[in-house]
Amino acid sequence: MPRRNVERLLRDTPVVVPPGDTRRLDLVVPGTGLHRGVPLLCDATCVTPITGAGLARPGCLTVDGGAVAAATARCRLDYAEVQASASAHLLCLGVEVFGRWGADSLETVPALARERARGLPTRVRRGTQLRLLRRWWGLLGVGTQRAVALATLRERDYDLVDWALERPPALAELPA
Repeated sequence: MPRRNVERLLRDTPVVVPPGDTRRLDLVVPGTGLHRGVPLLCDATCVTPITGAGLARPGCLTVDGGAVAAATARCRLDYAEVQASASAHLLCLGVEVFGRWGADSLETVPALARERARGLPTRVRRGTQLRLLRRWWGLLGVGTQRAVALATLRERDYDLVDWALERPPALAELPA
């Protein structure tokens, strides 16, 4: 699978930033048909409601998904240029280690399934969407569990890994 859109520098996207900008995006997805068809600039994050010191993060005891909501807010501040740009759309794809997904994740996965099934005959469109959703949420859930397990074993520098990416299946390969 080509890696040209994984871990791309923000300055190498359609968003105008200074030439020396070293911020990176986890994934750049062009041509999906979502968000007016502009490239999706994705920052993926997996957070825990407990800090490295074993303390609860602020707001996580009283708000379900508080850690992922705080990470999304930080992401939007970190990539304010993308938020203000009409040439790309920022997706803060977050999940908490205990399975709470961020708002962008919860909106994007079903939207991608609808987009993937668009153009199919009406009789099979909804069933295809549901099979895609079942497969994709399963892959994302297992991928998150694997990433968390590997992150706990590593001492530092954990980020998007090559093995988590796989060839997308043909529609005929989806379970019934």
